[in-house]
Amino acid sequence: MQGMKSDIMRSIAIVAVIFVVLALLGGVVFFLILNEIGEEFWTSMDNWKQEDVPWVECPVHEFGDGLKVAIHFQHAHPFLAEFYRKLVVTKPGGEIVEMELPMNTGGKTNIKVYGRVTADFKSIGFRDKYMHESFDLSVLPPTQADPSGMEFWGHIGADQKFVRAKQ
Repeated sequence: MQGMKSDIMRSIAIVAVIFVVLALLGGVVFFLILNEIGEEFWTSMDNWKQEDVPWVECPVHEFGDGLKVAIHFQHAHPFLAEFYRKLVVTKPGGEIVEMELPMNTGGKTNIKVYGRVTADFKSIGFRDKYMHESFDLSVLPPTQADPSGMEFWGHIGADQKFVRAKQ
C-alpha cells in the first residue's frame, strides 16, 4: 500500500513539473509574440501622420442644377474608430466649398440624411449621436438652416456609403 502511495505521489510530482515547464515555455513564447506585435504596433504609431491619411468621399445628393453634396471621412486615429468629417459641396461650375462637421469620437455610426427642395430653397440635414446639423444650400458657403419640413432621404451606414430611402 505504501509503495502504491509513493507511485501516485511521484506521478503527481512529474505531472506538476511538466505542467510548470509547459507554462513557463508558453509564457516565454507568449511574451516573445507580444513583444514582436508591440514593437510593430509602436513603430507604426511613430510613423503615423494625420496628413497622410486619405479622406474617403461619400456622395450624398446631386440636385437638378448640378449642385453636389458629399460627406468626407478621415480616420482621426491609427487604431480607434474615430473620424474627422466634413461637408463638401461642389457647385455646378466645379468650385468646391468645404465645411468641417463635428468629429465622430465613438466608432462608425449610422448618419440619417434629411433634405428639402423647393423652387428657391435647398437644404440638407445630418443626424447621428454626435451631430444635428442642417444647412441652407441656397447660399454658398452653406449656412445653418431650420430643419423643420425636411424629409428623410436615407442614411450613411457604418461602411460610409449612402443608402437612399425607399420612395
